[in-house]
Amino acid sequence: MLKDDIINDVDVVGHAALAKSQRFQSSFVQVIDSAVVGKNIDDANIDVLAGASKTSATFNKALSDIRKQAHEAAMDSGAAQ
Repeated sequence: MLKDDIINDVDVVGHAALAKSQRFQSSFVQVIDSAVVGKNIDDANIDVLAGASKTSATFNKALSDIRKQAHEAAMDSGAAQ
């Protein structure tokens, strides 16, 4: 969740089928808040957290998508004024 471009909450939904993947996702969930909450969306980027490199890469992709959506929303609201 964003407020004034600051990440103030993270909600992680996992779809792992294998027990090993579930363990990585669980470990990732335990550390992600401290890694990004309170940071500006433009500064947030994570490396491997809790050994979950694929989860980290997917999270960074999601951050990129959120940045793009937030930028587009700001442009739309500026055009409406």
